[in-house]
Amino acid sequence: MFYFNRIILAGRVLENPEIRYTRKGLVVCLFSLWLKETGMKELEGIKNAFKIPIIAIGSGEDFVKAINKGDNLFVEGSLLKRIWEKEGVLKEEAVVLAKKIITIKGGKNVEPEKSG
Repeated sequence: MFYFNRIILAGRVLENPEIRYTRKGLVVCLFSLWLKETGMKELEGIKNAFKIPIIAIGSGEDFVKAINKGDNLFVEGSLLKRIWEKEGVLKEEAVVLAKKIITIKGGKNVEPEKSG
């Protein structure tokens, strides 16, 4: 069986990124991308918008400073299942692990450091 895990999105950053650090000192940037669905539903008069959680791992502060609330971004990456425990309850969500981020209007091309 053949599997292919690649996601390409374009949308607007909802809030300033949350910044964390790994034990090895890499910057982990968490933010959400706001998307509007296009296609058949839009043709039928149904408007649908939703947010997609994005995780980007980089090696420096410049990577994080390139992403701000309201930016229009192109994000390329892969789908990842994130699992964590909160108050004794196991939670999970699908997130995009960004491999390439480009600011759509006059911005910088930002590529997270490859991990693993």
